[in-house]
Amino acid sequence: EDLVDRHPSVGHRATAGVGDLNDRGPAVFGVGEAADVTERLQPVDHLGGTPAGVTGLVLMMGTHPTAGGSSQAIWQSKVPANLQGRVFAIRQVAAIGASPIAFLLAGWLADRFFEPMMADGGGVLGTMFGSGPGRGIGLMFVLSGVMVIVTALVAWTSPRIRNLETEIPDLEEQHAAA
Repeated sequence: EDLVDRHPSVGHRATAGVGDLNDRGPAVFGVGEAADVTERLQPVDHLGGTPAGVTGLVLMMGTHPTAGGSSQAIWQSKVPANLQGRVFAIRQVAAIGASPIAFLLAGWLADRFFEPMMADGGGVLGTMFGSGPGRGIGLMFVLSGVMVIVTALVAWTSPRIRNLETEIPDLEEQHAAA
């Protein structure tokens, strides 16, 4: 358990100097994605090992409050108050509901696919990440970080998602126009 896990407000305080973000979209999409991959490089000893992992964790955990806060601010400014409870409950169920599936799938993939693949040489990937015990899970972590970046980039290429904040007026603007 690290400092940010025990005290989530540390990351919030570290990113509070950003000020008033009029366009919250970029903060949602990419603030911590590169840090996420850096954190996932931690098991790869010859790429920096622990220093890379610590650096990635500090960057990732320090920027997630900005991304999460920006996302929440967008949702609260766009969804009518009488629907916010339902909408936020569905968002929470979707986010939390995926965790048990991910945990089960990750364990199975690590034990049955990635670890055996990296046990004896690992082929081309073995030259990049090394081979032996723990290298399969390291590769799995790196691939999951790359998938996070690819997902964010694909979402960012969609003008409907990228311009969401400007295309959908805030509730205050809708009431002022009425």
